Amino acid sequence: MSFDGVLDGNDGWRAYGWAIDRSRPNEPVEVEYTLSSGGTGTVVADVFRADLKQAGIGDGQHAFAIPLPMRAGDAPQIAVRIKGTSFELRGSPTVQKHREVLALVAGDIVNNCNLRCPFCVVDYAGIRGLKLMTEETFRKAAELMPLVPPGQFWLSCLHEPTMHPRLVDFIESVPLELRNRISFTSNLSRRLPEDWFGRLARSGIHSLRVSFDSRQPEVFGALRAGARYEVFKQNVERLVAALRGTPERPRLHFITMAFQDNVGEIVDLIRYCRHELGADSHEVRFLYYMPHLAQWGKEHILTIEQWDQLEAALQPLKAETALQIAGPVPGTREQFEEQKGLAEYVARENAFGWGDDARQTPVPVPENVANRLPDDTFQLRLRWDGLVVAEGCPEHEFRLNVAQLARPAEYFETLRLAAWQARQPAVRA
Repeated sequence: MSFDGVLDGNDGWRAYGWAIDRSRPNEPVEVEYTLSSGGTGTVVADVFRADLKQAGIGDGQHAFAIPLPMRAGDAPQIAVRIKGTSFELRGSPTVQKHREVLALVAGDIVNNCNLRCPFCVVDYAGIRGLKLMTEETFRKAAELMPLVPPGQFWLSCLHEPTMHPRLVDFIESVPLELRNRISFTSNLSRRLPEDWFGRLARSGIHSLRVSFDSRQPEVFGALRAGARYEVFKQNVERLVAALRGTPERPRLHFITMAFQDNVGEIVDLIRYCRHELGADSHEVRFLYYMPHLAQWGKEHILTIEQWDQLEAALQPLKAETALQIAGPVPGTREQFEEQKGLAEYVARENAFGWGDDARQTPVPVPENVANRLPDDTFQLRLRWDGLVVAEGCPEHEFRLNVAQLARPAEYFETLRLAAWQARQPAVRA
């Protein structure tokens, strides 16, 4: 038999694979698909894939993608065969997966931070006062939780969530079965209520990320400006004690920024976090460039040689703990040397959304903005006042106030479908 092909899989939005007639290896074939819901159709398998060419599958132009209708039933199936034949592709039939809508909601429930770390990507020079997310806004935003994967509904991205007096109350207001979608980052440098740690340990959230750069009080205080090491240490110890006494606890993840100031202690710090504090994972990051960081960063940033040495020293630790290493973005050191953009830099009132009043932001009609959004699962940024923007789309083309949505989950499902349909041919369901 000269026919061959594989239905590789599907993501709920499209089924994909390849097909070939080996007697005509450089000519595309048509494939016919049948849906258990009754839909049928054909597509040409003529898309190039480098892996097919490397595997000797003709000239590599034998891949296809089949647009799928909305999922119907509990286990809808897709069957694919080469048109005009009885040859069904390997991997066929397969069950259509649930469509993923949101990959991430990177939110902040406050607009400020208790510290003024000299390397923070947020320039707090333009930020005045403490603003808190309201219960109404949080309740609306929380309706998006069923659409995100575990740990991908962040209660903090840029600012310090423990400044919100109702942080744990907000978490406990979420149905227990959805709390594993929640995670957040904290500097843990504020004095917190006695019961805070136990409530958090029992909350059912996915994970807590803690910033920890040095065990030396002077270095810690210099890097985490405004923090006292003894307060941080007490908080971490109380948190760890609470986590150790809780069977189904949140995951504990530490984040360490690497500088001239602390590079010599990072290896020992990671071991301390793993073996003494019970860390589930650890991340080491190189400094990002932002114009407001230009002067401080130029003096404290690692050389590429120092980073390479640190990275080599970190490799053996991967056998001890789940370790992520986020190295320098290409050109970072050059940007610090040039102090790129510093001369014309102006501090912003908000990290995104500029000075927009979320209350005055209209809700876009999905069909009107669909072709401006990526045809992929959305990554959203959520501000304390409910303002939402989407990664990969200019802010002036898409933003809204989540609190103004009658049914937030339904809105973003409709929006994702519209973005997909804007780039697909008509589908017969």
